[in-house]
Amino acid sequence: MSIHVVVPNYEISKFEIQDPYQRCLHEDCVFVVEDHKITVFEGFWWNGASIPRLLWTGVGSPFTGAYVVPTILHDLLYLIQIFDRKKTDDIFYYMNKTCGLSFIKNQTIYRGVRIGGWASYNSVTDIMKESAKKHCKVEKI
Repeated sequence: MSIHVVVPNYEISKFEIQDPYQRCLHEDCVFVVEDHKITVFEGFWWNGASIPRLLWTGVGSPFTGAYVVPTILHDLLYLIQIFDRKKTDDIFYYMNKTCGLSFIKNQTIYRGVRIGGWASYNSVTDIMKESAKKHCKVEKI
């Protein structure tokens, strides 16, 4: 399976570091995933991908490396749930591949979100979904 994604060239300086576990976008960030254009608006707060802390030593935290930008969309997609969790994680995998993450590191991160991401995905409430939808625009293209 292959998922076509376009990941923006987004500079790390474009988001605010609030604490070790949260970031805030300082400008809109646009992704293209298959036939969807997803704009994540300035002011969106995210906490990185659902990588179990145990794996941080080997692959880095959710805010280091080539996968920083893909974590923005991954977190948003976990919140708005327009795709099922497997597809959301697959999109994250292909975004990381597009950003040049090594095969081994990408596999490790992917397996980490597949193992640990269920808790985050399943804990999303309707209120959380509606709130997250105010921070994005999803268009069919």
